[in-house]
Amino acid sequence: MKLANYPADYASAHDDNLFEFDEVDTSRPCELHFYDGESNLLGVRRYVGRESIATSPKAFVLSQLNPHPAPLVEGCRFAVLSGREAALSVGYNNNSERTPEVLFTCSHKALAVDTPLGSSEEWRTISVGECDEVTICVAPSTTIVALAIFANGVTVPLAKQLNKHKGIVALCFNANHILLHSSAPQGATEFEVVVRSGAVECVRIHYRVVPPVEGGVRLAWLSADGSIRYHTFPRPTSHKLLASRREGVAVESWEEVELDSGVLSIREARTLSEIVASPLVWRLVNGEFEPQSIVGHNVLRGVARPERVSLTICPQEKTSFNL
Repeated sequence: MKLANYPADYASAHDDNLFEFDEVDTSRPCELHFYDGESNLLGVRRYVGRESIATSPKAFVLSQLNPHPAPLVEGCRFAVLSGREAALSVGYNNNSERTPEVLFTCSHKALAVDTPLGSSEEWRTISVGECDEVTICVAPSTTIVALAIFANGVTVPLAKQLNKHKGIVALCFNANHILLHSSAPQGATEFEVVVRSGAVECVRIHYRVVPPVEGGVRLAWLSADGSIRYHTFPRPTSHKLLASRREGVAVESWEEVELDSGVLSIREARTLSEIVASPLVWRLVNGEFEPQSIVGHNVLRGVARPERVSLTICPQEKTSFNL
């Protein structure tokens, strides 16, 4: 048996990327062994009477993914966050040979080196004390740099490191680190975060600084591009306490919360409306992100574009990464 083709690095875990083999010995059963990045066996597939084999590792790759929001930070740093990518290789010829290891990501599209997960230019909102992340796909042995740039031209260095990781790297930061920096202009209402890999500008995020809202609800969600986005909704518009009963006795209770974004810019609302289709949503509670279910939603539109988003959410005790 010979390896004829295999997926490229940074392929989407959601696609049927194929490992292809030809010149297969049809006189006996053939087995393919699937391994993760730590050489742990994920599963075995057996084939009989096949001269060639094309097999998708999609199920094995998805079983390794468990994306979650970045931990809250006080400053600013680059981080490799677990659960957003998975490495896989295939053993063949009685497991005496192994294909090259391929890195898959949770994005719904194949990624390229020195590109962001999402648009290269985005618009977001943030308040003092809130954390956010900016994610890019990078190759090892490259120097990655992050800067904050204010409207008056003042530039604040945020982070710099020689990257050793192949795949997704996140810039995690607290807005205080930028807005309260000694070089930052007082009362700034906007700034940009730029991330570069070597001489390449990978991404530029425009932030509009909004006043913190007492009782606001900060949500995070997995977007189709594989990144995790964040947004703070104003104080909930209503609360409902629900319960399940058995023989007239409440055995379980939970709270449903209705949220309304208020009027947003077209760009901000377009990004926020993605939360409706996300398979994973979290709510920040006491410094931890807790899984949520969206049980109702409404995207209100202006002239052919969304301008505000309303949601009804409730806690979800257990969540999994589903297609």
